[in-house]
Amino acid sequence: SAKLDMENRMSTDVAIVFSEIFQNGVSSAPRILGTVLAGQTTKLGIGIIGGIGADQKVILQAKGSSGNVVWQKTWTGEEFVKLKDVGWKIVVSPETGS
Repeated sequence: SAKLDMENRMSTDVAIVFSEIFQNGVSSAPRILGTVLAGQTTKLGIGIIGGIGADQKVILQAKGSSGNVVWQKTWTGEEFVKLKDVGWKIVVSPETGS
């Protein structure tokens, strides 16, 4: 499994939430991977790569202190696995959300 290296460029601390949508359309229960402080880069302690299929979707959300989603990005399984090439680094910023 891989551990995500999350860079938080937001002005607030965020909780990183991971979920998947499988080929059959079923969604996994969201899991909180950890918290990244404002302006910090943190390697999250929970590995998430267990067998992500190319046809499924991976969704990461950053939630602010009131539980509101301040950033979200969706990848196909194939795109997500390619993050290995950049050391599993993901930037949370207003410009990188979808």
